[in-house]
Amino acid sequence: MMLRSPGVFVRNEENLFALSNIHHLTGVPAHEIVDAIVKSKLAIEQVNGCKCVRESELNRYLDGRSANGR
Repeated sequence: MMLRSPGVFVRNEENLFALSNIHHLTGVPAHEIVDAIVKSKLAIEQVNGCKCVRESELNRYLDGRSANGR
């Protein structure tokens, strides 16, 4: 049995994180996450009516963010 956390979904063996939890998981301010979505730097998907971001997409964004000195 796999442990589940609120706001974490699994699709095709990849984690998806609820948009409302990303700032808690990463420490990135919520307004910066919203900015990234608006500027198409982060793609969102819907899972059971919840807006989510794929773990791979989030890691890509965070890597680019740290490369820019943030």
